[in-house]
Amino acid sequence: MTRINKIFTEKISKFIEENSDYVLDDIEDEVEKFKSKLDSSIVKDIFILFEKYSSFHFGIPGSLTHFIERLEDTYKKELVSSLKRFPTVHTLALLQRVVNGTNVVEQREIYINIYDEIFREESLTEELKEIALEHICLNEEKEKLRLMNKIIKLHENKEDYSEVLKDALTCLSENTGDAEGFVVTEDILERWYNLGIIDKNRWIKCIEKSAVNRWL
Repeated sequence: MTRINKIFTEKISKFIEENSDYVLDDIEDEVEKFKSKLDSSIVKDIFILFEKYSSFHFGIPGSLTHFIERLEDTYKKELVSSLKRFPTVHTLALLQRVVNGTNVVEQREIYINIYDEIFREESLTEELKEIALEHICLNEEKEKLRLMNKIIKLHENKEDYSEVLKDALTCLSENTGDAEGFVVTEDILERWYNLGIIDKNRWIKCIEKSAVNRWL
């Protein structure tokens, strides 16, 4: 930890431990004072603060988060590392912000899968598991909406629209009940591939899994 990072994090720690009525304002003021002096190395140090004071409410998402989110590449890398090291209620919420802002399907799946890992981790508290499960369910619903919107966009003016929509409604309503996704038969996958709804790599991946979990 650099000297300036140490000074900054010690000040933030002091505010948190004192826990005055204006603690979030104090933290915001300190961020404003230091932000021009801090570089990307502070991101990891702030995540360590999130872990150390896991029961503290840092805001929604709070000035510390707003500050480090600007350092996007480092921020995402350190967020994932922190979640694997010591997930907290706050960092679980931050992960959802990253999911929401990620448009590349494969990358979004990587982030969403972290919730699955946390949900299945036996050593974690029931509170964290429940929150992870809430995010799993939330993102499954969002993926269903993305699927439906894509189908509508691609096929609303085509003769095959009603059949494709029927396929979608069928598979999306057949929840397996084990948080592993939605059953989709191979003939539906092949038809969707032929219609351009999914690409070849996604088609092959889904066939290999025999079920689809957030595949869109």
